[in-house]
Amino acid sequence: MTLNAYERVLKEHPDPNHRFRIEHAQVVTLEDIPRFARLGVIPALQTVHATSDMNMAEKRIGPERIKGAYAWRKFLSSGSIIANGTDAPVELVNPFTASMQR
Repeated sequence: MTLNAYERVLKEHPDPNHRFRIEHAQVVTLEDIPRFARLGVIPALQTVHATSDMNMAEKRIGPERIKGAYAWRKFLSSGSIIANGTDAPVELVNPFTASMQR
């Protein structure tokens, strides 16, 4: 929905220097991944969620939605520039610590 809104705004008010981004973009549809790059929207991903969510993500979002989840390589391969965040203080900064706690 956010990509659709950004796309409408950019059609009505083109701005090659916009800095639109979507926070917590670690679970998106496969079809939307190339749209981020095409629209110039920055996916803001929190790397630590790959380890903190790994034991429950597929169960919660299902086998189809997991295909577009935690897809850093797919974003990069499609031409996106990723903004990474820590999600601190909600998550621990060290992703190895998060996976060891599970």
